[in-house]
Amino acid sequence: MEGNYFNCNILALTKTNNSLVSKLNCANPQIKKYQYISSKTGDLIPCTQGENPRALHSKIDPIREGNRFLSLYKNRGFLIFLGMGAAYQIRPFIDKNQFSNILIIDKDLDRFKDIISKLDLKDIFLNPAIKILIDPTPQELFNFILENYIPAISGDVTTIPLRQRVNSEIDFFTKTIDIIKGALNRISDDYTVQTRFGKKWFSNTLFNIKEANKSKPMLKPIKSAIITAAGPSLEDSIEEIRERQKNATLIATDTTAPALLAHNIKPDIIISIDCQHISYYHFIKSIPKDIPLVLDITSPRKLTAMFDTVYFFTSGHPIGQYINKKYKTFPTLNTSGGSVTHAALSLADALNAKNIYLYGADFSYPQGKSYARGTYIYDYFNKTDSRTSSLESSFFSFIMDSRDISIEQINDGLRYITKPMIGYKENLEKSCETLRGKLHVKQGRGCKINIDQNDPTCLLYYLFLLKVRLKRAVLIFY
Repeated sequence: MEGNYFNCNILALTKTNNSLVSKLNCANPQIKKYQYISSKTGDLIPCTQGENPRALHSKIDPIREGNRFLSLYKNRGFLIFLGMGAAYQIRPFIDKNQFSNILIIDKDLDRFKDIISKLDLKDIFLNPAIKILIDPTPQELFNFILENYIPAISGDVTTIPLRQRVNSEIDFFTKTIDIIKGALNRISDDYTVQTRFGKKWFSNTLFNIKEANKSKPMLKPIKSAIITAAGPSLEDSIEEIRERQKNATLIATDTTAPALLAHNIKPDIIISIDCQHISYYHFIKSIPKDIPLVLDITSPRKLTAMFDTVYFFTSGHPIGQYINKKYKTFPTLNTSGGSVTHAALSLADALNAKNIYLYGADFSYPQGKSYARGTYIYDYFNKTDSRTSSLESSFFSFIMDSRDISIEQINDGLRYITKPMIGYKENLEKSCETLRGKLHVKQGRGCKINIDQNDPTCLLYYLFLLKVRLKRAVLIFY
């Protein structure tokens, strides 16, 4: 079997590391970066090429050497392995189940391809608690730590270096450690916020669990989805949305529901993710109670009581994850993008939409406008409108209160951009890499959304997509 492991390893990766597969799906696994020798115990060892090849593991007994890692690193929690090699140092932790999560970081995609062509690593790749980042950008690594490390659940972070790999790529791994430290510092700051909102999350969740036990019809799979974000460009697409809804399911973000209803467009589904009571203001106007509401389990109880049918999901909230493990399994949606638009995209994907049409995602303030007309902020500022404080000045003050604003010239004026908005946009763009359906974006007056979806004619990507569809067939909302 030596040398025939590439395809089976790739298929295993599709179950747990989709973004990595998207990098590898059309790659040539024939590039050789290592030479291989057998240890005295008969185990295959990758060695660097050249006049003085260096083995990544013990030439005597790599399995026994791997067990030493288990005794050396006694902290059990979120483990970050710097360098993968043949994974002899990783398997003991898996065998003993001595971790909450494992992240493997390495450099050079060609080296990774070489390894998975020669060695059977399916047992590692199939483990859902193990994630792999090869050649991650600083922002990609930073975001991964932020999205996946939850101190209350994950435990302590421990970095475990594979000495030969770290020494051969010292600059890369030094920068990697700095990025990890920066992300952990950010999480430490955010933990203060989590402490502040913890009681609110907890009380909301207890109430919503009771509501979740009420019987209701399942949300059915859909063929096409429309997602409405609350950017000013939404106003320009009202008639197109009205026409497209005849053959598609309209998923409205909570902010856009009043604006759509003002144009006599009734959403098929509304989604909300915020645990704060600010979400309540989106629904102060009369919203039909018969519209299904998809809600984070930590959302305000007031929202739960306002609708006849509520479907709950969990996200990255520690309480939600705990509920999933200990009490009842809820569908999980991706809210890590930071915006309800990102969560709506995850919902459409979970419902198996083949085509997803996105409107109003400006991720900026074109012409100094922050939201589409009909959203709650217009009602709020209209109440304070006066001769000395106009609606326009209120909007402009709202925008200028943001930090790190940049300004771009567009055809019909200026576009104001903030760093958080760009972060939301980049997160949404990245989510397209593993989207099962086709995303169609109505580009408006806001920042352009760059969609990079894989070529479906590539054989390995087709296999990847098939596996993803089988694995994530349809999340059941009940």
